[in-house]
Amino acid sequence: MRSRLGHHLTSCAVRVAGLYHELRQGYLGFPEGIARLLSRVCDRSYAMYLVNGAVIALGLRLSPFNGMDRANTADLLWLTGGFLTCTLVMAELTYA
Repeated sequence: MRSRLGHHLTSCAVRVAGLYHELRQGYLGFPEGIARLLSRVCDRSYAMYLVNGAVIALGLRLSPFNGMDRANTADLLWLTGGFLTCTLVMAELTYA
């Protein structure tokens, strides 16, 4: 079982690396601005992964997010937008 999982994860990593290379080379046909934005997000994806847990832990304890109704769609959209914005800002600040 363990070797199958390792093989699957390696296969996924190779696919993502291939897509990233094609994006950087311009083979996917995205317009220049979108390709540059996607490339920037790909470069910072590991930083986003690292700060995501801290952003959620802090966000759930802070007062603006604490009183929100998570069953209300509008509140949920604000919550998701807030977490996404905080994650992107923190990832940008920690990206080296």
